[in-house]
Amino acid sequence: KAAAAITLLVLLIAAFATAAGVLPAFDRSLDAQPVGLCCTLLSLPTFLLLFFCMRDFAGLLGYNGPTVFLDKTCIHQEDASIQRQGIEKLGAFLSSADEMVVLYSEVYLLRLWTVYEVASFLVVHPIRHMKVVSVKQAKLLLTAVASLSVTSMAARILWIFVHIGVEAPVLVVTMLLGLGLVPSIRARAREKQDIHKRLLGFTVKDCVCSVESDRPIVYSNIADLMRAQGFVPEDASEEDALQAFDESARTNLPFAFAASMTRFTFSYTDTLLIG
Repeated sequence: KAAAAITLLVLLIAAFATAAGVLPAFDRSLDAQPVGLCCTLLSLPTFLLLFFCMRDFAGLLGYNGPTVFLDKTCIHQEDASIQRQGIEKLGAFLSSADEMVVLYSEVYLLRLWTVYEVASFLVVHPIRHMKVVSVKQAKLLLTAVASLSVTSMAARILWIFVHIGVEAPVLVVTMLLGLGLVPSIRARAREKQDIHKRLLGFTVKDCVCSVESDRPIVYSNIADLMRAQGFVPEDASEEDALQAFDESARTNLPFAFAASMTRFTFSYTDTLLIG
């Protein structure tokens, strides 16, 4: 949103600068007024630069933004002893976090570590503090924005220098993008239904662990969490704690993902950005 807002501001400044004669405009014999090109050329590069690098620019100005814990990068992946310490403290990171952002893909709910993280977070935080972002949707959004922007840029250049109309190519690309969204929305609806069914029968023992030696560690962390949160007595066995975790996951995860997945389709902001 911030990238789109700043890009719009840059384009407004460029438009006023073009109207004031500061930026170049092209005089076409078919038009009563000169035609500017700077806004079209600046739109896509400005947005992509801000989208990918805005945090870096903010850091240079002294604003670092919120602290983010990324499990894959913040837990040591080479030194086994340091890695073990990070894994044992994972529950503390989840408890201390204000929000959790899930980068969702098809394998997310099949992996032991990711299911443990999201279910544990929901044990100590309300559902509204978790956000689910579809990896596929992010790629689709960027593709749609880039495709339409490049087409609009090329069409405007042809309109100015070759006197070819812009309506046809832009209309074709817009129609293709609209048609491309239909299967994406249908696939998201099917995915939502499949996730709901899968979570209703969830059990942590069915999850895949890429390093099987980590499974006892995760089970131990789950048991400690369930005892600490009062889901089971302090002297409860690990098996009882895992069952309590399964019940909590089956209760909380379907609703949490259903609430978050309503945002899997394009929002009004995304639609405005594509346009």
